[in-house]
Amino acid sequence: MMSEKNKANNVAVVDKTASAVDDAVSGEVIKEKVHPSVRMEVTMAEQRTEETLFCGPLPPAKELAAYEKIVPGAAERLLKMAEREQKNSYKLSNKRKRLLRLGMILGFVALMGLIFLTGWAVYLKEPWVATVLVG
Repeated sequence: MMSEKNKANNVAVVDKTASAVDDAVSGEVIKEKVHPSVRMEVTMAEQRTEETLFCGPLPPAKELAAYEKIVPGAAERLLKMAEREQKNSYKLSNKRKRLLRLGMILGFVALMGLIFLTGWAVYLKEPWVATVLVG
């Protein structure tokens, strides 16, 4: 169990560190010694992270200009890459549409052939063949 003296010391440390953190956040210089855990908290409070996300084959204009500045010709290569990617995507999309259409046509032809063969088997008085075809 924690004694009354330890509780009082902990309260004093907490009060002291809270005011030190407030001073650090407000930009004032801390002139007194601060508990090590508070230094970590102050450091973590001062850290900032910036993250930029973009979607698509091309970066934003500012970043594209930065690439061009670092590697001359990079912007032109990135633009050509994006154009090739768009052409390939368009070709694949068209190919997929054609294959879907061909699949529907072949499925329809197969179904009509099956119906015709079933009717032909019934016409020839072979009901077991018709049953096997549609069953």
